[in-house]
Amino acid sequence: MVSILLSTYNGELYLNELINSILNQSYSSWELFIRDDGSKDSTNIIIDTYCVKYPEKIFRIPSFDENVGSGKSFMKLLEGVDSDYYMFCDQDDVWLNNKIELSMKKMEELESCGKGKAIAVFTDLKVVDEKLNLISDSLWKYSNISAAYSKDFYRMLAWGCPAYGCTMLFNSKVKQYVLPFPEWKFHDLWTILIISKKGIVDYISFPTILYRQHTCNVTGAHQKNNKKYYLSRFLHMNELIIEQRKLFLMYKDLPFNISLVKIFVLKMLKLFK
Repeated sequence: MVSILLSTYNGELYLNELINSILNQSYSSWELFIRDDGSKDSTNIIIDTYCVKYPEKIFRIPSFDENVGSGKSFMKLLEGVDSDYYMFCDQDDVWLNNKIELSMKKMEELESCGKGKAIAVFTDLKVVDEKLNLISDSLWKYSNISAAYSKDFYRMLAWGCPAYGCTMLFNSKVKQYVLPFPEWKFHDLWTILIISKKGIVDYISFPTILYRQHTCNVTGAHQKNNKKYYLSRFLHMNELIIEQRKLFLMYKDLPFNISLVKIFVLKMLKLFK
């Protein structure tokens, strides 16, 4: 069984489209677990409607209106749900109908070679606007990130992580390594970094999701190979410093030692490449 973990927060605009795309999956052995992180709009009404309509497929995890942030909310779901396989799910995307099927085929292939190991699979994404108009057919190309970085721990840290949480599928072995979760927000980066060291990480080189870009994105796609991106980063230097501080704190919490000097050197090489 694949357990889909969905954390919501004021997601009324796009939540119906997302859940309907999950209901339309070609792979049927899934369950959807939803934790709301203190929404003030009609998100909870939408969730309850689907739970009543699909009582054997869609379930609500009580949150008591507590707002803990997206990363911790996702990891509370992971902690509270027992399953064979897990997928993180964002509230504003649309899943292509073969998303689970393709990811599970790759997972089964990897498990046949790596029995008993923690395994994570991720895919590319199509970048779309609020109305699902195509911006780019590959987020990796759009953001100038190579999926192959996932095979090199330090390049993934320094040059950019290609594994977005909303594309990931991982097996139950992963839980023993990624929990407990520290007090910061990058749940997907935390997961993929640890499993790249402790288990197996692989990818599918085509998109399985429409990754919607809008003004309320918690994270988003950035075209990193143009001057506008670097100018924006410079003009928002304070935000960049805060982001790098969070990453540094994450590095300290990882359950193994890493070289900050090596990360810095690789970042410089990428900058002047």
